[in-house]
Amino acid sequence: GSDSDVTLVIPGTCGFIFWQMGMMQYICENFETSRLKVAGVSSGAVCAAFMLKLEEAASGAASGEEASYGGKAAQRVRLCAQQIFELMDRRLTPLL
Repeated sequence: GSDSDVTLVIPGTCGFIFWQMGMMQYICENFETSRLKVAGVSSGAVCAAFMLKLEEAASGAASGEEASYGGKAAQRVRLCAQQIFELMDRRLTPLL
């Protein structure tokens, strides 16, 4: 098969959503995911949306800067993920 044949299915995991989001960040930093098909349920759907946002951040890197650790795309993914995690921390902390 080809890369376009790959479908990433993300199940709902309730409280493990933060672990899932970390894995999505890792995948987006280290692999070309722009041609993946993604499906998610519950927290998996949130992670699928998170991955799309990280892909959007990676796409802003100059052409030829693949999503490899240390590359421009990976740096943009890390920065975007950090901003999202900080926003979540600010919003969720008062609820705990």
